[in-house]
Amino acid sequence: LAAVCLTACAATTGAAPDAAPNAPATAAPPALAPRLAVFAPMIGHTYYGAPLDAPDGAAGDIQKWEIAVGGRAVRVTHAIEDGSYGGESLIYPDAQSDVLAYVYVTSAGFRTEGVMVIDDDGSWTAEEDVSGHPTVSKVRSTGRKRADGSLSMRSSFFDKTLNEWRSGGGFDYVLDDDRELNFPNPMEAVVTPGVEAEN
Repeated sequence: LAAVCLTACAATTGAAPDAAPNAPATAAPPALAPRLAVFAPMIGHTYYGAPLDAPDGAAGDIQKWEIAVGGRAVRVTHAIEDGSYGGESLIYPDAQSDVLAYVYVTSAGFRTEGVMVIDDDGSWTAEEDVSGHPTVSKVRSTGRKRADGSLSMRSSFFDKTLNEWRSGGGFDYVLDDDRELNFPNPMEAVVTPGVEAEN
């Protein structure tokens, strides 16, 4: 939306009229809940991540970090740059413990729920349960913001068909606010239970 507004403003000729004397002041963005403060440097930014241990030319991942629920949560929306897959996470303080809880919904139809612990060095460790995926039942991941502003993410997953943990690889992300999310298109037809889909 910001890009649309900036483009519209740039196309407007002439000086902008003075604001009306009684015009309401622009509201400041909501502050983050204190337990989410570790993520404050990423808020409002977009990052591009190159996949590790992948062949040359492999599609990267784009992440956008935002404040959600009036500062009570952080929203991370991501998509593979070729538009093949994406998802959205909401991270929020768990009301009954010291951990952060989160949910992750994907364009592939599966979802996860997990908990995240902020470590003493400012990195974070997460473990999540996966629902609706044919082979993966759990994911573990770690992340950190480096001194140079880049982000490091690493993961592993439990393969329930092989009954073992396997490396999920990772991404090293750099700040790239000019990147746009290329989110997968929604399904052409959404089927409601008990209602036949139209041909």
